[in-house]
Amino acid sequence: MDLSGGTRGKVPFPHQLHQENLGECNICHSIFPQVPGAIECMKEQGKIEEQYVMKKLCIKCHKKERMAGKPHGPTTCAKCHIR
Repeated sequence: MDLSGGTRGKVPFPHQLHQENLGECNICHSIFPQVPGAIECMKEQGKIEEQYVMKKLCIKCHKKERMAGKPHGPTTCAKCHIR
């Protein structure tokens, strides 16, 4: 699954891996609904800021896991976005 990454390029998002590692869907889905395109729709409606998901959810969680010495995802923008 790919998420829109705006002008920096798409962002691959291994949804199943996140489901397995987090075990709790509401970590993310308490913020946006479990429907395809929800993030883009919320951005268009002004309900979330343009970079909110990546900076406030993804990178924040990845850094927290890194600090705990656990396996983690990328912690910089350039490591996620594909042009």
